[in-house]
Amino acid sequence: MNVLKKRFSLLLSLLQVVAILSVLSVSNPSITYAAEGDGTLPASPTLTTADQTVNTIYLRIKGTATPGDEIFAERDPEDYFYGMANRETGAFDMVVLLEPNRLNKFSIYAVNSVGVKSKPRMLNITHKPVEQDQTPPNAPTLATSDQTTNADYIRVKGTTAPGLGILVENRLEQFVGIANKDTGAFEVIVPLELNAVNRLSVYAVSAAGVKSGPVTLIISQIISDQNIKGVTNPADKAVPHGTSFSQLGLPAEVTVTLDNNTTAQIPVIWAASSYNGNTAGAYTLTGTLHTLPKGISNIDGLTAQVKVLVGKPAASNDAALSGIKVNDTGLSGFNKDTLAYNVELPSGTTAVPNVTAVSADAKATVVITPAAGLPGTTKIGVTAEDGITKQTYTINFSVKAAPQKMSASLSGTNSVMEGQSFSLIYGLQHLNDSIYAHDLLISYDPNKVEYVSSESLINGLKIVSEKGIQEKGLRILAASLGEDGAVKTDSDLLKLNFKAKYVSASTQTSISLSNAAVSNGDGVETKLEDVFLGVQITHKVVDVVDKTALNSAIAGTQTAHDAAVEGTGVGQYPAGAKAKLMAAIEAAEAVAGNASATQQQVDQATAKLNEALQVFKDSVLTRIPGDLNGDGKITVGDLAIAVSYYGKDSTDPQWDTYKIADLNGDGIIDIVDLAAIARKIFNLID
Repeated sequence: MNVLKKRFSLLLSLLQVVAILSVLSVSNPSITYAAEGDGTLPASPTLTTADQTVNTIYLRIKGTATPGDEIFAERDPEDYFYGMANRETGAFDMVVLLEPNRLNKFSIYAVNSVGVKSKPRMLNITHKPVEQDQTPPNAPTLATSDQTTNADYIRVKGTTAPGLGILVENRLEQFVGIANKDTGAFEVIVPLELNAVNRLSVYAVSAAGVKSGPVTLIISQIISDQNIKGVTNPADKAVPHGTSFSQLGLPAEVTVTLDNNTTAQIPVIWAASSYNGNTAGAYTLTGTLHTLPKGISNIDGLTAQVKVLVGKPAASNDAALSGIKVNDTGLSGFNKDTLAYNVELPSGTTAVPNVTAVSADAKATVVITPAAGLPGTTKIGVTAEDGITKQTYTINFSVKAAPQKMSASLSGTNSVMEGQSFSLIYGLQHLNDSIYAHDLLISYDPNKVEYVSSESLINGLKIVSEKGIQEKGLRILAASLGEDGAVKTDSDLLKLNFKAKYVSASTQTSISLSNAAVSNGDGVETKLEDVFLGVQITHKVVDVVDKTALNSAIAGTQTAHDAAVEGTGVGQYPAGAKAKLMAAIEAAEAVAGNASATQQQVDQATAKLNEALQVFKDSVLTRIPGDLNGDGKITVGDLAIAVSYYGKDSTDPQWDTYKIADLNGDGIIDIVDLAAIARKIFNLID
């Protein structure tokens, strides 16, 4: 019976596409399942049918499992229903008959090709019928007739009322199906008892579970073994280098040809011992045929074979270096991922260093292009084994600058006006020792410049002596007082003060520091190179300024000032007017006496003085103060005019008219002005 199930599983995979579902139900099975192969449990089915209560006598159980697994719905240890998962999708759809008026507890499990059962899924279906017609349906009409066959199953076909259940009994075994709900056609696959006469009783079953009368079908099964006479080997496979055995994707079954020229699919186990995916070459793998269905034998022990061609390893794309040496010394800071390096060579180096390099991949190519000279760049080109991937490493060589020689400096202005004072600064640069003493000879042309003085610019450095040297200039001795005063870094040290002499024309002169020497604390002297500084002395050309008009204006204004009398009478000037005019005269005299005054300044001073004189003349009194109506006397009429101007001030647009009433000159017509007029009326003032 176990062999029958294996053969039947091959047939059911074809029936997944048949419109009328055929399902197997077996009562009191005599088969048991024992693990073959590695005994690994298959995956449990996944159910899409849920626990429920129904009133029909049959139910479709649907779900998915591993493609090709057999599916069993076990209600009692002695009562289960059979189906198969689709070989491509793993979907299954099986019909079970329910025990009426009770809870039907099903254990759903899968069985793989070597007979190993999965863990079950539980499904609880309660049958609770409704009041239904108990009239037996008409017996089905069979399209399948009595016959003799060597097949291990029979397709029972026919028609009945649409939607009725179909029950086929073969001794103690029962097989069920459902008639098409539109046409009433049905097809039930019934496994046959081998080498025996199978009496099949076929019934139609109503929704109430009432059976029709039986239709008998007699099938005689005669079987004889068919030997495998040939194996169709899989096509050769070409795989990349490094493909493991599990990655080959070898088929789980092969096609065999039997003595009767029919074919069958037989499971195969491939031997992996001769395969090495990390070594290029051709491998012939042998597959052993196993789990032969009943009725098929392999007397000659035929095996399957497949040829696997492992390719050569891909060419490396590694274009990195594992090390660089410069003059046989490892390059400091080398990293295979760092492509550019800077190397400073000792001062005085003239030869380009020898560079060697080692590639990380021995099959990569390394080409070194030395620098043309120093400073310069050595290039290391690396081409990977694949000939495509490339990298270039560069080493930029520079030469450390030689220490600079200690030198003196003379800095300052290079352009002065004649008669102008200026200063130069003496300093030291590029010191490589501590300096304690300085002997300096400052040379200059005494006809063009005059030495004034010198002063130290740093603490601790003192001028010990200054001495003029005929026709050579000035010699200065300076010394540092103690170690703290020693000159240790580049510094400005002395300030030399000069004055440019007056010259008849602009001229160029030179001031130099020559024959200078400095000494460290051990008395070791260092001669300094001479330094020069050119100075342009500019002759000042004095412009002729005409002050005639200014002097004339001063004289005329002074005369007007001296002749004027301050008072309150007609022809007199207000108090303070002469003082204002004198201030203007003094300002003009200051410009006239300034030898450096420009013509523009003189002209401006003349204009201002003339303006001040005109203001002074305009201030002369032409009427008696308080005589607002100009009748030559002060009366109540004048007071009335002042009253009408009361409150007006200098901000008023008509102030020129109103200001004659502002007797005290404070810029507003108020009670003070009215009182002053009143006093004049009563002759209270002079």
